Amino acid sequence: MNLWAKRAGLLFSAAVLIFLISCEDDSYLLGFKGKTKFKGRYQELVFDGEKSSVLLLDSVFTDQDFSADREDLAPYRFLIGGYSDPDFGNVNAHIYARYLPSVPTYFNKDKETVEFKSATVQLLLDFYAYGPEVTIDEVVNVYDLENSDPTPIDFFHRYVNSTVLPHSATPIAQLTIKKYDVDTDTFTPFELTDSKFREQSDRSPSARDKIMLHGELDEEFAFRIFNWIASRGDTALVSDTLLTQFRAEFPGLAFESTKNSRLIGINPVSGFSCLTLYHKTPSKDTVKTVLYFTPFPYVGANGFTNITTLRSGGASGISVPQERYFPSGPYENERYIQEGGGLITELDLGQFYNFIDTMENIIINSAEISIDVKSFPIGMPPPPSLYSLIMKEEGGKIVALDSTVQEDFDKMSEFVGNVYTDLSNFAIASELSAASPVKLTFNETKMQYTGYATLFFQRLFENKDKPELNIEHIGFYPATSPILKILYASTPNTGYPLLKSGTGNSVNRAVINASGIKLKLYYTVPNKPNLE
Repeated sequence: MNLWAKRAGLLFSAAVLIFLISCEDDSYLLGFKGKTKFKGRYQELVFDGEKSSVLLLDSVFTDQDFSADREDLAPYRFLIGGYSDPDFGNVNAHIYARYLPSVPTYFNKDKETVEFKSATVQLLLDFYAYGPEVTIDEVVNVYDLENSDPTPIDFFHRYVNSTVLPHSATPIAQLTIKKYDVDTDTFTPFELTDSKFREQSDRSPSARDKIMLHGELDEEFAFRIFNWIASRGDTALVSDTLLTQFRAEFPGLAFESTKNSRLIGINPVSGFSCLTLYHKTPSKDTVKTVLYFTPFPYVGANGFTNITTLRSGGASGISVPQERYFPSGPYENERYIQEGGGLITELDLGQFYNFIDTMENIIINSAEISIDVKSFPIGMPPPPSLYSLIMKEEGGKIVALDSTVQEDFDKMSEFVGNVYTDLSNFAIASELSAASPVKLTFNETKMQYTGYATLFFQRLFENKDKPELNIEHIGFYPATSPILKILYASTPNTGYPLLKSGTGNSVNRAVINASGIKLKLYYTVPNKPNLE
């Protein structure tokens, strides 16, 4: 057969095949009928007006809860300083921290005569900064925490952004920015301009210069610490009984910045964040005894950041925790998210349920959440990513689901192991397939957060006729700052909490356009085949 004949035969066979298919019932097409077998549809839901609001959370954990088996040390940070935010008002942060040996430390094992020389306090910068100023020139006053019962800082208690502890009225030290020379063991004054800061930030932690807040400790106060240790001998910092007495006698320090131009981060895990006692013996001219601010569980150390806000603009009226707040006047289209200050934006999912109530059966091919962000001042970028908090309305307030309540637990169980990374963290962390995180990522070019929650919303559709499983609200908060509900075994501020730690370790904020908060649904409506 020649080439022309082969082509003619193929064309005839194709024509016969098309004729035969056209005569068949099209129910074999997996339930999709009609000329367009897979017709996609689109629905866009906008969360403006009363369909979204701002919530003030009653607390954000800012303690460190250090775990010896944790490999990622990045979340551990103290914050200090302050700045004026043109959209949110004034933000200030200061530190409370206990100083203890990181491991049991023997003092003067040779039992020689010891003589006190001096003492210093220092905090290593971790090169996080937030605020409009270009120069970091912090001057930090250090105060002695007052004794109280129970002890002001205890490793087995939890501390939040609003916790305030009493301290002495007179500073016992003043810290300024200095650079440490590892080779010579000396400190020199240092001007940390914005260009130098960026240069340091771009380098790996091991390659960065050791830039810190450093100063001499008041001699009388330092001698009290030294004398207490020296008078109890070599096991003063080893014996559990003596360490308990030390913690009661010296509960910790408070660090407060006198500047209000920029807020900076401190690395509490580094050995360079410490209180150092210098003394000498007949055989050694200089001996160091180092006490650290690292939140180690071995000896019961702890520390946390107090964060205060004096809000202005559209956020000025936010005062009642967990109560929906709608900015008014020129700010009515604004919504807010603020780390450390505990502001989140929540969405009322009522309109989503109104939409799916009209549908008998749909397959959601894509559910994209997008959030438009207003422009921000230099040095004050939004959080790099957001998570979602599943919430409910209770007593006129919007609160997170509570795993100790059976109805809430049933809702949470719909997503356990896939949507939730951990029952103690109510964030939607990944889709049911565990393949695509529902994490909204900020794109500075588009000035927008985007992320996908396809299988989450499909699950909500499947449960739409089960009111007991309906999800009423979701709230967006920074992914770097887990926000958890405090559940104590007994009364508040006593006993060990049932939930894991969260860390309020930054103050990044975002101003959101409510009309730019959208849920974009791409879906298909399959036809059920006639089985009669």
